[in-house]
Amino acid sequence: MTEHATTRPSSELPLSEREVRNILAMVEKGQQLAGHFPSDEDMAAARRILTGESTYDAEVAAAVETYRE
Repeated sequence: MTEHATTRPSSELPLSEREVRNILAMVEKGQQLAGHFPSDEDMAAARRILTGESTYDAEVAAAVETYRE
């Protein structure tokens, strides 16, 4: 998994708060329809990625550390 889908090029960031909320709602609903129920921590990580506060790789590394214990 070296490529990750984005809604637009990162050069067009930042997303507006409305765009972030809409994307998070779509992510959450998509996960629910697939039988998954993302936690508040999962959604917070998604928000950090969307806002550019963090990266996908950093969030994956943090999750690995959390569940390694």
